[in-house]
Amino acid sequence: MRTGELVAVVDFTDDANEDHWAQATWHGEVAAREAAERAGYAKVQLTRSFPDFRTVALTAPDGRSFAAVLRAQPGGPYWGTARPPTERDLAIWEGRPGPPEPAPVEPQRELLKIEKTWKRIEQNAGEVFTTVRGKEFTYRIGGAPVPWYVTLSHLRRNIARGDFSNALDAWPVDGPSKLPPVAQPSYVYAILRDPRVREKDW
Repeated sequence: MRTGELVAVVDFTDDANEDHWAQATWHGEVAAREAAERAGYAKVQLTRSFPDFRTVALTAPDGRSFAAVLRAQPGGPYWGTARPPTERDLAIWEGRPGPPEPAPVEPQRELLKIEKTWKRIEQNAGEVFTTVRGKEFTYRIGGAPVPWYVTLSHLRRNIARGDFSNALDAWPVDGPSKLPPVAQPSYVYAILRDPRVREKDW
């Protein structure tokens, strides 16, 4: 049993490199900080720690701790963002029996879906895209040695490849508000619904 509150889990593929681990840690830290801020703590009050190499925790002055766990697993997703813990995640965290692990999905099929989509996103970097509200924007691809995020040129904000993967898992949706939690949903939706990216796949 671990101390503190488990507020997020970051899933990603078990062949991730050091850059991927670093980004997963960042996603976990952001999720833990947001949970602490929702509970009424200011960012400057929080102290970051790493109870183990798979956990990042933010602790408030009164000892209350908010934690996120990094979970590498075979087959993916290739890249993940923080999600709320499931009942099983919480049971493992608290050291009690939980429901059985769900049957594995078809990771290779999902992996091919984001791989194919990501190539199209890369190919259209620098082109003009339009949000549902008619706002035009461009983006570039970043990350080294493996490109893993989109940078919106006018905002200088990054959208991780995992956000696009998570959005694809929920597709089809009829607007940005219907997407799962992703960074910059209006822009994720605009890119994925564009004929240059979706072609005839969805």
